[in-house]
Amino acid sequence: TLTGTSASGESIGIHWIQGQGNPVFAQTALDTARNGLDAITPILNAPISAVDVYIYDSPHNLNAAMALTGREWAAGQAHPELGVALVAIPPTEGYTTHMTRYIPHEITHLLLYRVVGATGYPFVPEWLDEGLATASELMPTVEYDLALERARLQGTLIPLETLCTPFPPDYQTALLSYAESGSVVRFILEEYGAQGIRDLLAAYAGGASCSSGVRQALHISLNQLEAAWKTSLDPQAAHKATIREVALWLSFPLFGVLITLLMAGYTLRKP
Repeated sequence: TLTGTSASGESIGIHWIQGQGNPVFAQTALDTARNGLDAITPILNAPISAVDVYIYDSPHNLNAAMALTGREWAAGQAHPELGVALVAIPPTEGYTTHMTRYIPHEITHLLLYRVVGATGYPFVPEWLDEGLATASELMPTVEYDLALERARLQGTLIPLETLCTPFPPDYQTALLSYAESGSVVRFILEEYGAQGIRDLLAAYAGGASCSSGVRQALHISLNQLEAAWKTSLDPQAAHKATIREVALWLSFPLFGVLITLLMAGYTLRKP
């Protein structure tokens, strides 16, 4: 066991299978947990407490526990009520990449639980719970970006209302669900800041439904949130908006006359 604290004060314990890892492996995990906590704690304003991360040497040795979730393909799980995160990270080449994704992801679930409490946690929509965890990963997942862009182009994005409830167990649908949720949370952070996230969590901690929580916290409907987020995904959205604004101005007669006079003046001055 290796222990330490993050800058925000949380006590961290790293546990791994004897013989499956070394001090460098454990220190990397501890540093990753610190970085993850220091990144997400200010956003959630979570209370300080202990966090324990248990690292299995392979997904196979985690399968018994993961089978309970119906997602044997997953690489980790959190037990918020215990302050414990379980991750499968073999001590082989490339383990740092896995750590930067899985450890902050699972730790975020622990912190979120502390913020909303045991009675409020069941009301937190899956897209917000998993979206925060996904957005907290310290390294982007290319598969998420590809799945999201493919669904956008094909018009097969999953409705946000569908993502209020637990994600389906099949890999492809779950992959898109995680990708969308992380993207929506990042959009909310950009548009409303950390306070927007805190307001959402406060609403759900009070027992709000998926849609009413958005209405209470962000003062828009769930459908409006989805529409605004989808617009932000279109790389041409800003360009199209500018064209629409210009077209709107050109539709006004006075503006048309002004353009005509300016062009006439230019013609007269032209040598």
